[in-house]
Amino acid sequence: MTTHPFCKLETGKGATFVVTPCPGTQGVALFSSIKQLKEQGVSAVLTIMSDQELIQSGACDLEAVCESTQVKWLQLSVPSGSSLDDEFQSIVQNQIPNIMAAISGGKVIAIHSKGGSGRTRFVIGLLLVELGMSKEEAGMLVKSVSGPSSHLSY
Repeated sequence: MTTHPFCKLETGKGATFVVTPCPGTQGVALFSSIKQLKEQGVSAVLTIMSDQELIQSGACDLEAVCESTQVKWLQLSVPSGSSLDDEFQSIVQNQIPNIMAAISGGKVIAIHSKGGSGRTRFVIGLLLVELGMSKEEAGMLVKSVSGPSSHLSY
């Protein structure tokens, strides 16, 4: 059986992130990808892609598949090459409470962009700072991720 690629990132702050490319795009069907992530303890999936990117990637049913497998689905549309401009900070700050609720109590959250790299690490870094890490600590932890997303940088 082919498995959807992922790697776990233990934060040491009561949250575990699963870093992964977009489910359903790595030679594993969307439903199977989500099912495999759920088997790894994932209780929520945070999508860092726009609706248009999901459609282009063939993953437009991601929300419905998550719902059918009892995995919470969250979306934080982060344009590729984003920076911390005022508009982006406003979007993130509006979504932080939902995201933090999804990772509270030691829950595991899968975070992905199209390839599970740049934007994914960027958002993980922001969440680590929100969990109380310094930017330096967050950067070092994000850079330590190995596996399918080892080329990522924060």
